Amino acid sequence: TQQTVTQGTQQTVTQGTQQTVTQGTQQTVTQAPQTQATQTQGTQQTQTQAAQTTPDVPTSPAPVVSTDTTPMEGTTTVTTMASADSTTPPSIADVKDYADALGKSILFYDAQRSGKLPADNPIPWRGDSALDDCVVGGWYDAGDHVKFALPFGATTHLLLWGLQDFKDGYEKAGNLDQAYDMVKWATDYMLNAWDPNTQELVAQIGDGNADHSFWGRAEDMTMARPCSKLGPGKPGSDVAGEWAASLAAASLVFRDKGDTAYADQLLTAAKQVYDFAKANPGTYTN
Repeated sequence: TQQTVTQGTQQTVTQGTQQTVTQGTQQTVTQAPQTQATQTQGTQQTQTQAAQTTPDVPTSPAPVVSTDTTPMEGTTTVTTMASADSTTPPSIADVKDYADALGKSILFYDAQRSGKLPADNPIPWRGDSALDDCVVGGWYDAGDHVKFALPFGATTHLLLWGLQDFKDGYEKAGNLDQAYDMVKWATDYMLNAWDPNTQELVAQIGDGNADHSFWGRAEDMTMARPCSKLGPGKPGSDVAGEWAASLAAASLVFRDKGDTAYADQLLTAAKQVYDFAKANPGTYTN
């Protein structure tokens, strides 16, 4: 005779028979029409004379059990542990396609492109936009259509260091050329936004309030897009410092790629912007 009761409600101790204790689920199973007297600690349990199964007891799979001896002499408790037919779940490496995820992350930045899009634009539902900006190109920011220099520089900086340090990962994923193309869209904009002759750096294009009032595509914008610049007497060493670091990192990436002329151009701009930041201390927001 086998009986199953809920631990915590009442514990049944059978003398000479096997008992199964299940934590949290009440089951009562009698497998033979025999009467077996059971005795609880402080509670008398009635005899069962017929086979019965409660409605919520699963009939399969059979449980895997482990036994241990309770402090009461002569009593054995069998505790349900797991299903006998349970299988080991697949490892993360078996179900995650990191090459696909990396490729899609690159496409995300391609979808944020502003300006005149190239013929090989990989995002078919995007078109040319903001062609009258004081500096055409770059990426839109944070889901809106403003171009802010500080987060732009920080994002580009991180992407470039990732490409520099984990180039082999991009190669194994088959995404190295796409990664170079993605970051070059940003660094081209940064070079164009810096004027070494006037010592001016474009820090923002667009008005946040006007932009956030427009719920439409970048291709359909009609609002004015003012241009804010750093320069002598208009400091922004936070922005300029971030851009100097980004341009310097870009010079390493493209020199490693073999594009030495472009790497030299980036390094020259990085030094110029760094000198500007040192000569014009202060934050852009002030």
